[in-house]
Formats: sequence, C-alpha cells, structure tokens
Amino acid sequence: MAVWASGRVGCLDGFFSTIMAQPQRTPGSGIWLVLGFAWRLGYSIAIPLVVLLLGGRLLDRRLGTHPWFLLGGLGLSFVITTALLFVESLRVMREAQETEEKPGQPSATQPDTPKEDSYQ
Repeated sequence: MAVWASGRVGCLDGFFSTIMAQPQRTPGSGIWLVLGFAWRLGYSIAIPLVVLLLGGRLLDRRLGTHPWFLLGGLGLSFVITTALLFVESLRVMREAQETEEKPGQPSATQPDTPKEDSYQ
C-alpha cells in the first residue's frame, strides 16, 4: 500500500519509461522513414478509394442513379487522397530535416575523438 501511496510502483518504474522512450535514430534509419512513408501512402490511397467507391455503388443501386454516386465517390476519394498525401509528405519532410546533421554537432559516421583525462 505504501508503494502505491508514494506514486512509485517498484520494478515498473523503468519499464514504462523504456517503452515510452523515443527510439534512437541510427545512420541507416532513413530507409525505415521511406518504407513507413510508402506503407502509409498505400493506405492513404486504398482506404478512401475502396470505401467511397463501394459506398457510391451501394447508393447507385438503391437510388437507381447509376453511375453518379460511383463517380462522385471516385472524385471525393481523389480529393481526400490528395489532401492526405500532402499532409503526409509534409510530415515526412519535417522528420527528414530533423534527422539531418546540425552544424556544430559531430557526425554519426565520424568517430568522436577521445577526450583527454583531466587527472593526468
């Protein structure tokens, strides 16, 4: 009871901080950025297209307005997909800029020079 009252959970202290920590970017992490973008790109195109085309087809069958709702769903999916791709590309460009090397910081590909010990 005292453990919960103090706000600490003993062995779980480091567990949640480890899970919630941001992953370290490695020099080869650019490929994962690209693959993640490609994966999200596929879903950004496929989901609106399938949902709106099927919805348009269903409405056309029920209302007898063949092919107007189908074409409307196609046009709306094009607009939604364009907006999603624009937002996603802005996010990826921002992430890519964050991973670029900043001036004054050591490069990830160049080893750090060893520092001299002050006690010698």
